[in-house]
Amino acid sequence: MDSKSLFSSKTFWVNTIGGLLIPVLSQMGVSVSADDIAVLFAAANIILRIITAVPVYIKKVQAPAK
Repeated sequence: MDSKSLFSSKTFWVNTIGGLLIPVLSQMGVSVSADDIAVLFAAANIILRIITAVPVYIKKVQAPAK
């Protein structure tokens, strides 16, 4: 089965940007409860899991030569 780099994964970028955005919003005075954040992340991950067709890899492993 084909796979793609972690850095081309929508799930990776949604979670990374979301995780970085939370403290920025907090510094700007935007108040979002932990429950709301958990629900948003859960919903985003469920949607992304449904549309995911290709697994990701962190380090590509070469098949052993025969």
